[in-house]
Amino acid sequence: MPAPLGSPERTVPCRACRRRAAALLALAAGLRPPAATGDTLLALAALPAHRLAGAAGQPWLVGPPEPQTASGAPASPAASQGTELCPHCAGYPAALRELPAAPSLLYTRGRHLGGGDASVTEPLAVALVGQRRAGGDAHVMTARLAGGLARAGVTVVAELAPGVGAVALLSALSSGGSALAVASGAIPRAQLGSLARLERALLARATILSEVPWDAPSRPWREILRWRIVAGLVPLTVVIEAGDRAGAMIAAAVARDAGRDVAAVPGSPVRWQCEGSNALLRDGAHFVTGVQDVLDLLFGVGVHPGERAGPEPLAIQRPCPGEDDGARPPPPRGGARGVTARGLVA
Repeated sequence: MPAPLGSPERTVPCRACRRRAAALLALAAGLRPPAATGDTLLALAALPAHRLAGAAGQPWLVGPPEPQTASGAPASPAASQGTELCPHCAGYPAALRELPAAPSLLYTRGRHLGGGDASVTEPLAVALVGQRRAGGDAHVMTARLAGGLARAGVTVVAELAPGVGAVALLSALSSGGSALAVASGAIPRAQLGSLARLERALLARATILSEVPWDAPSRPWREILRWRIVAGLVPLTVVIEAGDRAGAMIAAAVARDAGRDVAAVPGSPVRWQCEGSNALLRDGAHFVTGVQDVLDLLFGVGVHPGERAGPEPLAIQRPCPGEDDGARPPPPRGGARGVTARGLVA
């Protein structure tokens, strides 16, 4: 885990955190199935720097040197990489800093940067997670929850990936609310068509975080580690639909281990895509069937008055990225028109 913190005052990452981040990435990159499991990677992420370097068989690993200017003074991060933060920086998310496996280095881009904000996340946020090959009903529920929460003033946190993550982020933005996306490096070429416009919309109106540089290729182990960031940023993680081996179950485990609330949407008992989320409900996760259930968990039953006035809920009128059953969800009552990422980018 990162070195003990005093009062975070740094504006650039410290050398110790850079060293630990480099050690973790070097070790994780060398893992191969079946070793590269969620439990293994999360355990590694909680190790101190010297143990990470030793486990990788690279005790010489000291991390990249501090970038220097011509005058010999430390240089600021490259503009293409956005802003770099470590747990000792004032802008590092406080909720994420509490995790034993908190990332030692974060790359951040988006509207919160350079505007004087002290943090990259809002004080009240909810993570909406689910598998990429979720069905149409899961996408409709995701859109309703994300849109309703955004209009209620709650920040929606999700992974920048096809499926539930993309629907949650798009719905929050189209409802005029706040969103925070968690990436795992560059968008894979196979997903460029579905995510490129959404990424541009997020950069213009929201925030994107990543544990690795933005030009680093996405890898399965990076996507696994990304789930701990999604769950670590929020007090409540809601699983929309997930099989028993879906990555969203890693987010639920991280949240539960950190003492955060976990909720799930009930699904069909005959669909394998719902086995994990239904198991969470059997194990005591909170029951969610609508926006008010989530607001009650955040504020207390009946405390929040409900959604504030805003745009109508997002209607998904075409198959969403990652949808595999070919079903087209019907538009919600009221005839709300569909919204795409194209309309969110000036």
